[in-house]
Amino acid sequence: MTYHDWLNRTHNPEADYLLAKSYYENGDQDECFNIINAIPDTYEGYDEIENQNYLSYYGIREMLRANGMTWSELEDGSVELGILSNIAESGLNGAAIKARAIEAAFDYHTPCRDDIIPKEILIDLCIYIANASNDKFLIPMDYPLEEPKQENMSTSIYETTDKEHSLTIYPNPASTLLTIDNGNQIMREISLCDVLGREIKTYTINASKTVLAITHLTEGFYFLHILTDNGMVNKGFVKE
Repeated sequence: MTYHDWLNRTHNPEADYLLAKSYYENGDQDECFNIINAIPDTYEGYDEIENQNYLSYYGIREMLRANGMTWSELEDGSVELGILSNIAESGLNGAAIKARAIEAAFDYHTPCRDDIIPKEILIDLCIYIANASNDKFLIPMDYPLEEPKQENMSTSIYETTDKEHSLTIYPNPASTLLTIDNGNQIMREISLCDVLGREIKTYTINASKTVLAITHLTEGFYFLHILTDNGMVNKGFVKE
């Protein structure tokens, strides 16, 4: 099976954007735009902002290609850099990540923008992906990321303890119910997001402890953005 065959079989917007990129890099720019333009009619739950971002991103690349230019030749204050900046600020999507990488590579935005995905969640996600495979060279489940594990602590790699918060989630992985416990501190709101950062549901809590029903979720990694009286806490969990 070829790379294109696999992407076609996967059949979701993310795979189609990768397929469009592959066609573009191999010189078939028309097919790249055809694939991106077809996404709104193909997928009911597609991200409209992400789709427009990709069209704008490849539109800039076409301008550069037609004029024999590179990213480094874009001038400060140009329309193209303005579009690139808007894409970079649009949130968590593939085109925004590309735009931020270009800005960083050519120093188009100083100081650098904040990370799209909080670093502690990204670490959890990477380790989850590694341990989800059957590779014998996996990171051990008890591998210490920052500090040695204390004997009287019982956190998993998915339940990293935030030094400024006592919030815990369990069990992790979970299949039916997920408990979120913030000790004696009140939680105001919980946003449940998928692995790409897209919001699935927001819960208004106003309690220090709550239980979420997660039976409707498909297996995989999810994020929780939890607003507390002491600020925002980000957690990751696995639905099995």
